[in-house]
Amino acid sequence: LLLTHSTPETTWATFEEGGRRCLQLTMLPLTHEHAVEIVQLATDEQPLPPHSVDLIAQRSAGNVLFLFELLDMVRKTGTTDALPDSVEAVVAADIDRLAPPDRMVLRYASVLGATFDPDLLQTALHDEVTLDAELWERLRGLVNADPDGGMRFRNTLVRDAAYEGLPFRRRRQLHGRVAEAIEVAPDAVEEEAGALALHYSEARRHEKAWYYGRLAGDRARIVAAYVEAARFYELALRSGRFVRGVRSKNRARVWLELAKARERAGFFDAGFAALVRATRLFEGDAVEQAAVFRLRALARYRRASYAAALRETATGLRLLEGVDLPAARRVRADLRAQRSLIKATQGHPREAILLGEAAIVEAKRSRALKALTRAYGAVDEGYRLLGQPEKAVYEQLALEILRKLGEARDVGITEMNLGVQAYADGRWTNAVDWYERAQRDSANAGDRQTVALAGANLGEVLVSLGRLDEAEAVLTDARRILRASGEAPFALFAETQLARAVLARGRPRDAFDMLRKILQEAEQLEHAAASLEIAVNFASAATAAGEPELALAELERAAGRAGDEVALFAAPVNRARGEALAALGRLDEAEECLERALAEARRQALLYHELLIIRERAALRSLRGTEPDLEELREAGRLAQLLGVPD
Repeated sequence: LLLTHSTPETTWATFEEGGRRCLQLTMLPLTHEHAVEIVQLATDEQPLPPHSVDLIAQRSAGNVLFLFELLDMVRKTGTTDALPDSVEAVVAADIDRLAPPDRMVLRYASVLGATFDPDLLQTALHDEVTLDAELWERLRGLVNADPDGGMRFRNTLVRDAAYEGLPFRRRRQLHGRVAEAIEVAPDAVEEEAGALALHYSEARRHEKAWYYGRLAGDRARIVAAYVEAARFYELALRSGRFVRGVRSKNRARVWLELAKARERAGFFDAGFAALVRATRLFEGDAVEQAAVFRLRALARYRRASYAAALRETATGLRLLEGVDLPAARRVRADLRAQRSLIKATQGHPREAILLGEAAIVEAKRSRALKALTRAYGAVDEGYRLLGQPEKAVYEQLALEILRKLGEARDVGITEMNLGVQAYADGRWTNAVDWYERAQRDSANAGDRQTVALAGANLGEVLVSLGRLDEAEAVLTDARRILRASGEAPFALFAETQLARAVLARGRPRDAFDMLRKILQEAEQLEHAAASLEIAVNFASAATAAGEPELALAELERAAGRAGDEVALFAAPVNRARGEALAALGRLDEAEECLERALAEARRQALLYHELLIIRERAALRSLRGTEPDLEELREAGRLAQLLGVPD
């Protein structure tokens, strides 16, 4: 016999009844972590942004029924802004059963938020409410005591339902009185800026809401709470429309801060919309507008809209034609550096290097240090793509500058790039160290996307080392965040590494299916180098799955799109060709491809690719029935030991 019962006072107990020994269990609420895990599993096919996952888990308050109702609502509406009526109806019934005086206190307390200080409630509304000694006992279950002496609504559902029961005019009055009570407290401006912004906004006291909203947004931004920062900047801008004397440029700067906060929180489209608003408000100031166009180009770039990003840089540069002010020179250098990076990403490294070197000169002359670091990164990327890693010497200099400037987010990105170069060079211990540093610094800066991308790069190392379980765990998390953030090229990279892990487990058909889907999506992007890298992995999987003709066809198509400038991939492309040709019995052609691959790998000092090519050459000799090259086998053993790669 199974009976169910609900009571908050017990977790478990044993009792005897009628000679039968029974065990009584109470199902505790889900922990926040378990709720997050359930949401992630339920939305695996269409991942939600991390903040939305967190919000759904928080709103469920540990209640499994509410959690799944919220998930159903999000699937239907695509938003986390509303709650199902059925949930609110349950809570409203609990509130309606209270005595009128207690119900009034509960509703007034809801003005203070989900958690509140009873003393503040009494101070602000002393002539409205009476807090007798038994009040909180009567409200227990709807409002409970916190260990710190405050009070907390059972969950946000209860608070919201209580708040909705207040007439709009009454809400405004109560919010105003609460704000005034907070404002007179010592250190209130610094410590309670967020609460003051919210209360003054709800009270329609626009001048103070404009002031405190900006202050609260700045404070949230400093601690990398970007979702909160965006919310406060939005509040400030709504209030600022009703404040006389606010200059357009001041509102534009708040729109810029909002754009940055939204972008870092993963709201890319909304962030771009904020940049468009800022552009309009800076009308008549060519330098300020050009600086915004640089940010617009960066936003387009991060969404893999490279042609549109180039148009944004071109517009910014046109605005600065004939303007020779110091500020204009700094912005011009930044625009050229951004243009250089876009060209490198599109697979045009020679053009990227020319643009980047011009940006370096201008950045040094105008002392535009951040522009200088971006130009350094773009030039290094160009040389890497050309297969000339020995000339990629600027990134370390960029890192030193960024550390001095305190640019934590850019520090993380640069550390990750240094890890990529270390991985290519075969310095895998250094690569792992760089990736872990990048994750740490990016996390401190609130940059979840770079944390995830550094994780994807770390996963690549783990796959190459044969540590597949670790790799898949890291890559699955990285892929989820990158997908939810709209970082399609980087999500595809993480998915490619997951496919490599599947192939390494001896499941070539599964890897083939995964990579075919990845390659199809990659072809829609303007990222020739990334498409070529995916095609190389697809070709290996296709050959292993018994489809070497398709492997060759896809390789040729991707290599044709990339052109002859992406020499970085010459070695793996020829290795994959050699594998496919050998599988087709075209052994002489296979040997020629592998010879070219080996020469290119050694020229670029790509140790891992050199190891793979030597192993493939040994397999080819076995097919021919010829003796192995003992010197090459010894070199393969040395490389495997150096890299830590299993036999």
